[in-house]
Amino acid sequence: MMGILGDFLGAFASGGPLNAPSGFVFGSDNNLYVTNYFGNEVLKYDGKTGAFLGVFASGGGLQFPNRVAFGPDSNLYVSGIVSNNVLKYDGKTGAFLGAFVPNVKQPTNLVFVTVPESSGLLGIWVFGVFGVAILRFSKQKRKNSVRASSSLPTQIT
Repeated sequence: MMGILGDFLGAFASGGPLNAPSGFVFGSDNNLYVTNYFGNEVLKYDGKTGAFLGVFASGGGLQFPNRVAFGPDSNLYVSGIVSNNVLKYDGKTGAFLGAFVPNVKQPTNLVFVTVPESSGLLGIWVFGVFGVAILRFSKQKRKNSVRASSSLPTQIT
């Protein structure tokens, strides 16, 4: 019986050094980007066929990448749960651009939020094992302020 909602259609992406995928996102190029947790890298797969296209991003001290997101600047941001940071990679080439959020204790997730362009800020919601915070950053990477936080410490310095 085909076409019933919820039918398992099979594995979409496979191949390459994929082991312990933990986060994924489709890029504006319609390809799939997957964090390879134990490989300390982000892998790229064809968004239509699932074919492995190669290692897209690695290096910069990334350890145990957990989640991945494209920011409003079209660059790729990856939370490193053991490296305790959010790293920034060129969204087209995968080249390492630097630590966007250094010193965040075990970031388990990240989500970009919309802020007015005129503010000059880049909004990012960083979830950590030890808490949650909504942070605002200037485009020059300086922490501007904590907009909201849980009662648990965020361990962000």
